[in-house]
Amino acid sequence: MVLPFRRQLSFFWSGKLVTPPNEAWVSISVDRCKEVLSSPHNTDSTPKGSWNSDTAMTDASIQRRNALPILYTSGTYYEVGHDVGRTFRSRITDFLASIKNRHTGLLTKYSTGEGKISYDTTLATLQENFPHYVRELQGIADGALVPFYHLMVLHIASTYERFIFQAKTDDSSNDDPGKVTSFFGCSSVIVNMEGEILLGHTEDALKELTSNIYLVSAHIMEETPQGRWQTKEEHFTALCYAGYLPGFCMGYNRHGLVFSVNAITPLRVFSGKTICCLLCRALLAAESLEDVHNILRDEGVGVADGMAINAAFLNPNGDISFQNLEVGAAGHGERASQLSVLPVNTGNHLLHTNRTV
Repeated sequence: MVLPFRRQLSFFWSGKLVTPPNEAWVSISVDRCKEVLSSPHNTDSTPKGSWNSDTAMTDASIQRRNALPILYTSGTYYEVGHDVGRTFRSRITDFLASIKNRHTGLLTKYSTGEGKISYDTTLATLQENFPHYVRELQGIADGALVPFYHLMVLHIASTYERFIFQAKTDDSSNDDPGKVTSFFGCSSVIVNMEGEILLGHTEDALKELTSNIYLVSAHIMEETPQGRWQTKEEHFTALCYAGYLPGFCMGYNRHGLVFSVNAITPLRVFSGKTICCLLCRALLAAESLEDVHNILRDEGVGVADGMAINAAFLNPNGDISFQNLEVGAAGHGERASQLSVLPVNTGNHLLHTNRTV
C-alpha cells in the first residue's frame, strides 16, 4: 500500500503493490455478486442456481480472485464489528464451510475437559483487559449470523494449535493443547536504504483463505475509555482473514504505524494468557513505537505464544523508523511477554520468516 506521508512507504502484499482506493468508493468483487445470486436468501423468485456450502469453493474460476474488497466503516467497536460481519458474511461462512471438519473438531475440543478450561480462562483474561475487542468480535459474529463461540475458537486455536498455519490438511489435531505442531507461515522483508524504503509481506496461511480475505478501514469512536490502554478512538486500515479481528495479518493506522505479522512457534504455549490475535488488534491503536513495545510486553499477563512484528513508524518530521520485534511466550508465573527489539537502521535490510533471528 502506498501511504500518503511525506516519505512514501511502499507496502507490498504477495509481491504486488497495492494502492488504497479513493475514500469515495468501495469495491465489490465479482465473486460476491455470484454469491448473492446463488444464495438461498436471494428474494428474487427466479432460480439463479443452487447453493451448497460443501462445494461453494470448488469452482476453479473463483479460487483466486484479483479483486480485494474493502469496507469503510465507523462507529463503536461493536458497530464496526457488526458492519464487518454483515458485509463479509458470505466470505466468513464460506471459510467456515471450507474447514468444516477441522472447525467441528475445534468446537468439540474446546467445549469439554481441558479444552474448555483453556477457552474459559483465556476468554476471561480478554474480557478483563480487552472487553472492547471482545465486543468487536461479538459484532462480527452477530453481523455474520454466526455464534460467537464459532469465531472465538478460531482465535484461540490460532494460538494453542497454530490452526491457520498447520502444515497438515486433514482434520487431525494436536491432542496436547499446550504443545505446537509443525506449521508454515508468512514472511516479511524490510529495506531501509536511501531512496528505497520498503516493508513487504507474503500471506501464507491456509489455502482455504484464498478469496476469503478483505480490507477494513475503520474509524472507531467510544464515549468513554476502553480496556487496559484506555482507548477511545481508533482509525486504521487492515487486511483481515474472514471471521478474524483486524490486525493479525498487516495494517496501518493514522498515527503513522505500519506493521506486518510473522508467526513464531515456541516449544510451549500457555492458557490464560493474552492470545496473539488480540495483541495484534491492540497494535492498531498504537500512537508510537513506545506504545507498540508496551502493548507487546503486556505487563501483568503476557502473551500466550510467540510472533514477530515488523514495524515501520512514520515520524512527523518525515523520518521512518523500522524495527523487528520478536515476542516470546510468558510462562507460568511470568507476568509479561519476552520482547526482543532489533532496529533496522538506514543502510540495512531484514528478511524475517517464521523463526527467531
